Amino acid sequence: MPPGNVTAFNTSSTTIAVTWSPPSRRSVQGVLLGYEITYTPAWKNASESRRVMLCKRNTSFHLERLLKYTLYNITVAAFTKVGIGRESEIEQTWTDEDSK
Repeated sequence: MPPGNVTAFNTSSTTIAVTWSPPSRRSVQGVLLGYEITYTPAWKNASESRRVMLCKRNTSFHLERLLKYTLYNITVAAFTKVGIGRESEIEQTWTDEDSK
């Protein structure tokens, strides 16, 4: 089972805050080591995705240096020493527009 309650919201024209809940202990096969956040502008190919690996204490992260006023597809997955588990459903959010 993937991490739950994934939310994402813009905090500026180039940053998005992502939060999530850990998967249930029963669904993790082995010891939970951390999370992988995958993010891609919605109009780009998934092969151009960027990834961030975090230790298990983290259940939030700020994605930075993003494109301005762009829709992003974001997923979160848990990992153990065996590998990366299932990704969450895609959460979409826009970065902000710059003030005029």
